[in-house]
Amino acid sequence: MNTTSLNRYDVADEQYILNPGATDSITALFDASRGYTLLSESAKKHFRASGISAARSELRENHIAVQKTQVSEEDCQAVVSLMSAGDLSSKEADALFKEFIPRILTEDIVSKVQSYFQSEFAVLWYHFQKVESGIEDNVSKKWHCDGGPSEHLKLILYFDDSADHGSGTGFYSLKATEVLKKAGYIFTPLIERRESVDSLLRSLGVDESPNAFWPSTGDMLMFNPFKVAHRAIPPKLGCRRFCLTFCLIPAVQSFEKNLKTVPPTSSCIDFSAQVAKNLNQVCRDDLEAVSTLEQTDRDSKLSLIDSSEIIELSESSEIVSWSSLRHFLNDVFTDKEFTERLYDQMRAHPWEQIPKSLSELYKWLSEVVSASLDQALPQIGTVTKLSDLVRYHERYLDSRSRYSLAGKSEKAVVMWPNPGHEKYPSSRFDMTPTIARTPLLSRSTPIGSAGSCFAFEISKYLQREGFNYFIAERNDDPESGVIVDGYEPGDKYAKFSANYGIQFNSPSFTQLAEKAFGHRDFKKLLVRLPNGLYTDPYRENVFFRSKDAYLKDYPLHVEALRQTLLKCEVFILTLGLNECWQFSDGTAMSRNPKGGEYHLIDHKTLTVGENIAYVEQFIKIVRAYNPNFKVVLSVSPIPFLATGRGATHHVVEANTHSKAVLRVAAEELVANNEGVYYLPAYELVTQCSKDPWIKDDRHVSEDTVNRVMGMFRDIFVVEDEMTNSISNVSDRT
Repeated sequence: MNTTSLNRYDVADEQYILNPGATDSITALFDASRGYTLLSESAKKHFRASGISAARSELRENHIAVQKTQVSEEDCQAVVSLMSAGDLSSKEADALFKEFIPRILTEDIVSKVQSYFQSEFAVLWYHFQKVESGIEDNVSKKWHCDGGPSEHLKLILYFDDSADHGSGTGFYSLKATEVLKKAGYIFTPLIERRESVDSLLRSLGVDESPNAFWPSTGDMLMFNPFKVAHRAIPPKLGCRRFCLTFCLIPAVQSFEKNLKTVPPTSSCIDFSAQVAKNLNQVCRDDLEAVSTLEQTDRDSKLSLIDSSEIIELSESSEIVSWSSLRHFLNDVFTDKEFTERLYDQMRAHPWEQIPKSLSELYKWLSEVVSASLDQALPQIGTVTKLSDLVRYHERYLDSRSRYSLAGKSEKAVVMWPNPGHEKYPSSRFDMTPTIARTPLLSRSTPIGSAGSCFAFEISKYLQREGFNYFIAERNDDPESGVIVDGYEPGDKYAKFSANYGIQFNSPSFTQLAEKAFGHRDFKKLLVRLPNGLYTDPYRENVFFRSKDAYLKDYPLHVEALRQTLLKCEVFILTLGLNECWQFSDGTAMSRNPKGGEYHLIDHKTLTVGENIAYVEQFIKIVRAYNPNFKVVLSVSPIPFLATGRGATHHVVEANTHSKAVLRVAAEELVANNEGVYYLPAYELVTQCSKDPWIKDDRHVSEDTVNRVMGMFRDIFVVEDEMTNSISNVSDRT
């Protein structure tokens, strides 16, 4: 089982380790790779060909049922006495099983099993089991499903009464089991199983208590252990429970034949591919029966083919047949009874009289519907039909114009630029990947930024070009004991609006707002570096000569951060990575560990939804104090320096995934939040620049930054005299 996708899930004071992809992996392993789907399909096909019928049953509906057998109480007591005396030998177990199997698999039970599988079946294994109390490491008493084919059954025959030992079997409903599977609890590693999953289910929206089966002597529980979450309820202290457990799987031949040709083993065995292969061997007569059935099915299906079922669509969108006309009418009108009446009326006319072009048909339908409209008291149904026609026409015009340049911006590029095109040659390197202008700010608008190292390039450009880049904190006192990497006291350009350093992941943005406005208490963590300096894991590329320097700087920095978020009207956020390192309190480092924190952190790969949630929380907190706060998002084109998923992903693959996740998150953030805009810097650098990189093949050249910021000016910047009239613009690109 793949354990690389294990996730930690906290519920109140409990922690679950989940493996969301495990169910799919188990299904693929047994059903596909080991051939159990093929076995089941062959078995069902042969069953239909044999003409045997099997009624639906509780077992088939619920995947669990309780059944009485023909094993007598005296027989059960005899088995208990025998097993109490010591473990059964293989020979003794085989003799007992052969003696009991006719009394267990009675005609009634066989019919129910056939109904469940819709086929014959085989006994794969059996096991005479003695369950004792006080076994701490017994994983069966913890909630689980059995790994194996999605179609198999476990039958448990109980030889003694639950009143004697207090033992039984607990199980959850199919709904609760599916929720546990989807969350990743089912098939999580054995060590992570729990005797109670109530808190997990409640957190997942399922308020359900498990059921329990308390057996009487001779009772048999039949269930699919892959589909039903279950656990063994252990016996009371000093007691034992005796039972016979056996496994059934679909098969082509009857279970009596299979007992001879593929005999079961006397202990639980693996569902090997060889077992499926052996059971799928069919005798000559069976093969002929299956072949006959398949041919009958094919002939039957061929005889039912009717050309009127084909809905032909023409290149010109004209109506070309009665079936296409009927399909069109059903697509236009929501009232299907009206559609059928209208269609029947049209069928009464010769085909030549029916309008064929969309424009003629639309005009004709409008006249038909309008003719029934009472101007004094419009009928609701008629108004609805007119609305249907309007909606259809608007949808048609919208669909037809999607690939057209008509009505679009002069800069619109619908087709990928092709420099070799015969009529319209063009190159993506001669264009910027943007369409609309959004007048958002002037050079005098207070603007700030945060993010990856690409964000610093944006910061430097804005300062150099005379924008009102808000700076609340520099580092011009050589005696402060604070070092900002890449900045010397007195430098002209600050690294960022405040010395929060490079922020590579979206949780870091949320933490900026939480720290600025006191929404969270952050532990004062310092990492001692080999060179004697200290660094704050939340402030990448900011260093301290001593602990005192850090403590003196801390409140000053928090106030500078607060002023930045209060005063800036526009803030550029550059999304850098979707991988991060988290402490146990949920806070994230701004970049990667320096080496001494690995015992305190977990690596995490953030999803699209998680990135969206972090950025939206950042905006929500800031806007509570600065309602005019607007955000321009970009995705950093600078690739990973390294990936934390190297065991499963090449760094290039991990980087592509990261940028895709962040780009989708940015798209959703712009679509669903007012005052949030997108700057396509990633697209310009990676697709519209011939040679954007410096020698390290990761960082962008100054010319590339200038192109990006030229695009930024084209999209968002207006002249100062227009500032007052656009200060509250909330239009989104």
